[in-house]
Amino acid sequence: MVARATIVRGFLLHAQAIEERHFLCDVFTHENGLLRCKFNGNRPEFFRQFEIKLTSKNNFYSCHDFRYLEPLCIHDSPARLYGLYINELAFRLLPRQIETGPFYGTYVSSLVQIQAGKNLLPSLRFYEKQLLTLLGSGIDYQRSVDGFSIDPESHYHYQAGLGFVQSALGACLGKPILANAENNYEVKGALAIARHCQYQQLLILLENRPINSREWLKFLAPNREVVK
Repeated sequence: MVARATIVRGFLLHAQAIEERHFLCDVFTHENGLLRCKFNGNRPEFFRQFEIKLTSKNNFYSCHDFRYLEPLCIHDSPARLYGLYINELAFRLLPRQIETGPFYGTYVSSLVQIQAGKNLLPSLRFYEKQLLTLLGSGIDYQRSVDGFSIDPESHYHYQAGLGFVQSALGACLGKPILANAENNYEVKGALAIARHCQYQQLLILLENRPINSREWLKFLAPNREVVK
């Protein structure tokens, strides 16, 4: 739990205007995971790390000011669209007021990679993978549902929520499945497997509700590789 009058650093994930010139914000903090607090006055920019002094009363958090710690991590389009995707997943899935360990670093590095644009899809797949692991819904890319090691030459079918089932008609080849265990997305088929399987896991956690930012990406960037 956040102590009274505690200084924390974080990123804005979601904001809702309330009253006059005030905002109810969901902030992903390094110290305490996802927090909801009232900003009295202006709110911070998205994709820019800041520091705030939180005060609490009856488990309701508020702050009166913030201080930026570094420049914007994402400032171009369509990079901002991909940033909205990782923000939406964090906002909707992270548990509140639970320390998330190294995942905060994963979030920051994902923003940097998205802006750079050189390893965009691998960085998105890695982010999804780490988020699922944090939530206890990680995919076992090393063993099938029967407990046997994945055979690089065999085919598998992925069952959402369960894992890989060996099947001659399966669409997933063992070699790219194993590549995902090592985060080696250069192996042919590894990214496609990660995209499909992790999306299925995310839908389970979201109770099959749509991921809005994925639809925005399809509409606003139809000629680019998008989060499919």
